Amino acid sequence: MAITLYTSRVVLAELGGEDFGLYNVIGGILSLLSVLKVLVSSGTQRFLNFEMGRGASNETLTEIFTSSLTLFAFVGALILLLAETFGLWFLNTYLVIPDDRLFAANVVYQVTIISMFVSLVQIPYTSAIMAHERMDVYGYIGIGEPLIRLCLILLMPFLPGDKLINYSFILLSIFIGVTLFYVFFCKKNFVECRLRLSKNWATCKSLVSFTVWNLLETISNSLSGQGQNILLNMFFGPTVNAARAVAYQVNHAVQGFATNFLIATFPQITKSYSAGNYSDYYSLMTRSSKFAFLVMSIIFIPICLNTDYILKIWLKTPPENSALFVNLVIVGMIIRMFSEPLYTGIQATGNIKKYQIVTNIVTLLNLPLCYILLKIWQEPSIVFYVTIGLAFFFVVSRLYFIKKQAGFPIRPFVQMVIVKCIIPAAIVFLPLYYINSLTEKNIYSFIGICILSVAWSCSIFSFMSMNKNERLFVRKLIFKK
Repeated sequence: MAITLYTSRVVLAELGGEDFGLYNVIGGILSLLSVLKVLVSSGTQRFLNFEMGRGASNETLTEIFTSSLTLFAFVGALILLLAETFGLWFLNTYLVIPDDRLFAANVVYQVTIISMFVSLVQIPYTSAIMAHERMDVYGYIGIGEPLIRLCLILLMPFLPGDKLINYSFILLSIFIGVTLFYVFFCKKNFVECRLRLSKNWATCKSLVSFTVWNLLETISNSLSGQGQNILLNMFFGPTVNAARAVAYQVNHAVQGFATNFLIATFPQITKSYSAGNYSDYYSLMTRSSKFAFLVMSIIFIPICLNTDYILKIWLKTPPENSALFVNLVIVGMIIRMFSEPLYTGIQATGNIKKYQIVTNIVTLLNLPLCYILLKIWQEPSIVFYVTIGLAFFFVVSRLYFIKKQAGFPIRPFVQMVIVKCIIPAAIVFLPLYYINSLTEKNIYSFIGICILSVAWSCSIFSFMSMNKNERLFVRKLIFKK
């Protein structure tokens, strides 16, 4: 997380605010076009986990994996077609790009298309690693990749040519290296990871049937996030895109920390359901939701109290509105993130059709709503408030569907997660906010408030949010490490 944040500072300093925002909005277009890659992601992992929970043979697992690779071939062809037609037209017609940066923008666009293909190849192998719960490998890559990225980016001042183009090639080289590592590791360690076309069309059909419904979520999320980015570009230009990019850099760092915390529980949730162990299935969803909220709150509260100061230290001259955007983005992420285990529980049932239809129709309304509100008020922060509203909707909808499809007990979840998290979080935040408002902003007060915040958060959460067994578990884990 620390390396990622520092890298963002170096990139912003090297590219400048305009090119930094330009790169992010170009990536936004490609994210819109790559919505189909979910077909070889969540489906692969869910089917592998489900069959592992049932004790399936290696032959069955191989059929699932090779079916996802077959599906990948079709997805890749469709992405290429959309990227080189609609995407290229949109880039050169509607985006606000200075004339002297148009050539660089088109080069970066083509390089990013290649990066997208490479990341698409990586997905089935990453899914296999997650399904086998090889979190050690995932952790090593999670540390090594940002370190390599930082080292290469530090070389940018010494490279000839356009910095924006160089940056895109640096990211491409990292994507290729990491993907090759995943491919070789999976082929060596997992017997089902064989690069051949699947001939079992029944398995392909089941995989497609499940994952096509997930396509709705990817479309709506892409329109919600990257569509907002394009709207901000159309209304306010690349400078606001740069501020949004800064906010999402912080968001991705905090979310990445929380996701890595949660990701170890996801395979177990699916395996518990497929094995018929519903008590563990319910418990894993509830406890992982609660601990995700607590961990994210411990990280976010010091950031919220000192956002302006942190951004000045981190970026020296952060883009306007960056502090506000950071806080709004992370609030929305925390609200939505702590219900992610519930979403995994819904995925485990395999019955996702109604959930995807209802939730994603609502989510798709995000873009026209943002457009109307921006037309009326001309205030960029509006899109973030809309995102926070959608996050609340996701929590409610996931509780409804997991109750309906798997008999999930909502009352214990509300008591253990919502009541025992939100009230203690308010007790933590309010006195810290008052103390912080009385102190002069410098490095000593910043370090002091961070230490106080972590200590106060851990104390309150330990006694108000955890029961005796959870406190004992955390204590043993800390002393063991």
